[in-house]
Amino acid sequence: FIALHDRGSVAADRIVRLCDVWTKGELGYRIKALSLFLDLLHYVALENVKEVLGRSYSDISAAILYLENNYIGDISVAELAKLCGMCESRLRSRFLEYAGMPPIRYRNYLRAKKAAELLASGEYTVSEAAELVGIPDVAYFNRVFKKFCGSNPGEVRRK
Repeated sequence: FIALHDRGSVAADRIVRLCDVWTKGELGYRIKALSLFLDLLHYVALENVKEVLGRSYSDISAAILYLENNYIGDISVAELAKLCGMCESRLRSRFLEYAGMPPIRYRNYLRAKKAAELLASGEYTVSEAAELVGIPDVAYFNRVFKKFCGSNPGEVRRK
């Protein structure tokens, strides 16, 4: 059981969006639904970790918000740590506690999630999607995408 308390409306809104995409069944709906599901899972996991651990989320929120708003650009762990006013090892530790992954992997997760949305739209090629999310090396993009989405980007685009 995962307690969402006052945040239930946010989770409920995300579930409604997921159900809407799934029931409409439009072109690319499966990958879009997967993207929304992963987003919901990520949200619930972050919220639950904050509840269970009882630690202040605010100590790394600056880094998380920065990555969510600037996932295209490159930033070092040292720069993220400076944003939060802590050392790199503490930032990595806090990120593992709250997001379940280190900061740079979290950025790559965000990139893969956005790329899945772009590819599902059918409007972008794999190389265009890779470039738009900040990974100009298509071979590296393919590895990152497969790691987080479970399939090759070309397969997602063809669906």
